[in-house]
Amino acid sequence: MEHKETEQAAEEMKAYIDKHKDNHIEYHAPNAIREFKEEWKEALPKYEELFCECLVYHTHLLYSMHDELQDKEVKKVASLADVCKSIRETSNSGNKHRIYHNIGLCWQTLGVKYMDEALEAFKTSIYFLLIGERQTINPPGDVYKFTKCSIHSLRALINREIPLSPPQSFNDPFDCPICELLNHDEKPALLIRQAYLDCLTVACFSCQVGETGEANEIKNEEPYLNDLMWAHYADSHKGICIKYDLSFENIMKILKDNNEQYTSLKYVKYSDKALEEYSAGKGDSIPLFDSFFLKGKSWEYEKELRLIRYDQNGQGKHASIPLDGCIKAVYFGLKCTEEDKKIIKKILTDQCCVSEGGKRTIFYQMEKDPNHFGRLRAKIE
Repeated sequence: MEHKETEQAAEEMKAYIDKHKDNHIEYHAPNAIREFKEEWKEALPKYEELFCECLVYHTHLLYSMHDELQDKEVKKVASLADVCKSIRETSNSGNKHRIYHNIGLCWQTLGVKYMDEALEAFKTSIYFLLIGERQTINPPGDVYKFTKCSIHSLRALINREIPLSPPQSFNDPFDCPICELLNHDEKPALLIRQAYLDCLTVACFSCQVGETGEANEIKNEEPYLNDLMWAHYADSHKGICIKYDLSFENIMKILKDNNEQYTSLKYVKYSDKALEEYSAGKGDSIPLFDSFFLKGKSWEYEKELRLIRYDQNGQGKHASIPLDGCIKAVYFGLKCTEEDKKIIKKILTDQCCVSEGGKRTIFYQMEKDPNHFGRLRAKIE
């Protein structure tokens, strides 16, 4: 499109927005729909913001057509939205979120035949919602992950990856409350819930200092000394605790994402009062932070740092993030078998921690502290 035509398209888009933004556009939807020009896309990427804002109104108008809506109209607007999606610019993520949400509603309105298309649109909508709220934390340094000696955890060590799990595998049924609050009979809510269940995976770490900034009750206690964590997450001491280094360099590797993935790292907030606020059908208004990083006070002993990854191509299964050179130490539980210890040592023999100047992974054996009943201590293997 020539410069003059591009500027003309921009003026037409501005007029379209000004005309409809304060009106009850549902009442004259057919006329307003015809006013939208597909050729405005030729003004991209220069006028992406204007074009996306027009698409927000256009997709909303299509949804308001209900029984008169046709699949060819939704296919056309979906292809226009995909043109905007391919432009890697996060400043327009809010409008892109609304566009794909409206497209999802349109597909859902057309019936069961189009549920797959509706689900994919909602998955994309959530992705743009998340990248518009990007936040991160200061480098936490050392973090700890308790795990069983399973094929899944051993494979992650071999491949030098951090494993992530889907929310439906959690031991707390109220974790990731957005999934629980969307569990009702409204079709759009069920599809959005399915999108989260398909695309969201989480890695949970324990820290010496949690979200409140307060140290553990026992002075200078490291998470690997927490007996509850061993009992709940390391197969009753038959598993291991991995000490990762999440320095600034490693965090930047983790947070690096592509066009279809979003990654965030934050401390979990523990609050019974905050959870109670989402009773009585308030799921649609839950803040983004609380959607993934809120748990009840009874879990406060975990002092959890949580890594979430939202992958539009996810299938509700376990996933992983490649991160080499970040394992500082491994702690073997009281009941960890000699066979498992031998396998893990063999896997990690050549591994070293980059931020520690290339020091090799250190192995510790947990044992009962003979000087303090009910306490643990770690002894270098």
